[in-house]
Amino acid sequence: MKDLPLSAASPQARDAYVEDPRFALAHAAEARSLFLIAKVAEAIAAALMARELAKNLPQREKNNVEVAILPIEGGAAKAYALARDHLKLYPRDAMVTSTGKFWKVKLREMFR
Repeated sequence: MKDLPLSAASPQARDAYVEDPRFALAHAAEARSLFLIAKVAEAIAAALMARELAKNLPQREKNNVEVAILPIEGGAAKAYALARDHLKLYPRDAMVTSTGKFWKVKLREMFR
């Protein structure tokens, strides 16, 4: 997929799993996008699919998926901790970087 915009909300990113239905990170990005627009049931379904597809992936790829979907399941603090640990090893993983920063801001707002 060349010229894929960086936004997970773009039609190309939302439909990335069409090209490869087993692409776990595409399902995780879809779950995150759906969750952020309050389509919770659909977000949970996409998150479950992402986790299922990621179960046999290397830990690095699993972490990318988990950081994106844990907040959907009420695990924002766990996602943030995982993102911090993951980024020590892989500081350029874009999904983890963006998700971790997003939830750090949200957690600050929630506990003020």
